[in-house]
Amino acid sequence: MTPLPGICAPLTYSKILTYLISDSVMVSDSGKILTDALFDKNKDIRALIIGEGPEYNTLKNLINGKKIDNTIHMSGFYRDHDDLIAHLKSSKVFVLPSTREGFGITALEALACGLPVVTVDHPSNAVRELISEHNGFLCSLSAQDLADKICHALQYHAVMRDTCIVSAESFDWDHITSEVESYYKSVIEIQK
Repeated sequence: MTPLPGICAPLTYSKILTYLISDSVMVSDSGKILTDALFDKNKDIRALIIGEGPEYNTLKNLINGKKIDNTIHMSGFYRDHDDLIAHLKSSKVFVLPSTREGFGITALEALACGLPVVTVDHPSNAVRELISEHNGFLCSLSAQDLADKICHALQYHAVMRDTCIVSAESFDWDHITSEVESYYKSVIEIQK
């Protein structure tokens, strides 16, 4: 049985996602582990890790080893985009704990589904440019900070929903093509 997730996260960022489930990864100076900081203290949280990749089996083994497969579910890759969107819409928060990310279409899709995004505030993570205090949370590379921001996002997801959707609308193709067309028209007018 697949639990309805409170948190969705893509698998491609498995190195950082390992913080979610590995009991061998120490976190900052306090030595806390993200699983202790997030899952052990918040028994109602369920996480869905979406996707496939080279670390799939490693993460699956970590989840099974910690006996938290009732808390963290790995869905694999969704071949049907509608299934992916349905799972996003059934979630409350989208977590993208990546330090190197390009445009971040996954984060934009999550925002369009009304999910606040939690991502890493890192110079190589372009997704952070999409996130404001109204549609998500930026965290440091500390697993404790990531856990705290996830908890905040879970607490405020309902109030942030509409703002998340509005923030994604500015990247809609109709909006973008309209802006590009206006720009070209202004350039033509200057040329006259």
